[in-house]
Amino acid sequence: MNKTKGGILALGHGLVDLMGIGSEAFCSRFPPPYAPEHVSIQAMAVYLSELDEKGILKFPLSRRLGGGSAIAACAAKALGTETLLAASFGSDAGSLGITDLLRRLGVPIAAPLSEKPTGVFASVQVPGAGKKLVVAPSAARDIHAVHSLRDFMKPGWVLLVDGLLVQKSSWLSSVAAEACSAGMRLAIDLSTPGNARQYARELIRFIGERCEIVFANEAEYEALRHLDPLSSCPQTAWIEKRGAEGAVWRRGNDKVTAGTSPVHTGDDTGAGDIFAAAYLSSMLSGLDEAACLAAGNSITAEFLRTRKIGGTENMLLL
Repeated sequence: MNKTKGGILALGHGLVDLMGIGSEAFCSRFPPPYAPEHVSIQAMAVYLSELDEKGILKFPLSRRLGGGSAIAACAAKALGTETLLAASFGSDAGSLGITDLLRRLGVPIAAPLSEKPTGVFASVQVPGAGKKLVVAPSAARDIHAVHSLRDFMKPGWVLLVDGLLVQKSSWLSSVAAEACSAGMRLAIDLSTPGNARQYARELIRFIGERCEIVFANEAEYEALRHLDPLSSCPQTAWIEKRGAEGAVWRRGNDKVTAGTSPVHTGDDTGAGDIFAAAYLSSMLSGLDEAACLAAGNSITAEFLRTRKIGGTENMLLL
């Protein structure tokens, strides 16, 4: 990838991702259908102890760096883009691997460590039944305690916002105003369909006021369709990530599409964040919309096939 003109300040939640595959015993203990659950860090500990029981999982849980903004920051750095990560991690012993990993990858953290344990995202894939997702945000939500990121804002850079942060809309608007004053460009990833549905009007307002680019998957975009996003935010580029069907860029009446080769994988966690990192890195390199979409598709597909980003394999493992 060409040398970028600028960098990315990724703002969002810092987590540990725990990934596994459930057995028949898992389905008996936790019968489907599954809906995302938000729990306390104490309840997460109880859940993880249940997963440790013999026969519940087909393989031990893998442990990775998590949180959309953290994944995007690391992916962008691997692609040659200068990055900073504004996310809150814990200062507990279990979090030391995270700060060590980010240091090795060359991704500085632009936020203090929290006194709470690092948040956890647990995903168990159940063949034929989907995924059971359990989240304990814990320290992740302490990013809202950061009153200003002015010292880390640079003209020509992109502030990439995790859409979950719209839940504290006045705080996010203040950070966005600082970024605009510093000469930054703003992009947002809608994060989850549930977040898009619950905070649809807040998202449309924030996007219309501040955002140049929006990343959304099909379900997230559909959650906003009743508010007519293209007309409500006519100056904003909406990038819809369509998985095996590629991606679409739209702004007003303009449209650009890019296909991709299907990749069959049971674990696509982080794929959308890597797409956003690849797209923005390409944009900062001066490429046009079609080339940015193509880069997003190809780099994401490589990650899903090989677990490599920019030639680095398993870089998110802790």
